[in-house]
Amino acid sequence: MRCKSCEKWYGAEDDDYGPCSIKHARGDKKFITHGEHVCDEIYRDKGSNKHGDQRS
Repeated sequence: MRCKSCEKWYGAEDDDYGPCSIKHARGDKKFITHGEHVCDEIYRDKGSNKHGDQRS
């Protein structure tokens, strides 16, 4: 899953960067991600999303 497809990501539509609420809640210093970033967090659904990415 890509960040921009996740309900935990609050990105700006104009520049495609935004905070990951999981990383922010954990206190990560780098919690801003790009919308095309592939999820590296535990919050993942099964199946594939509208971009064809496999979710695990």
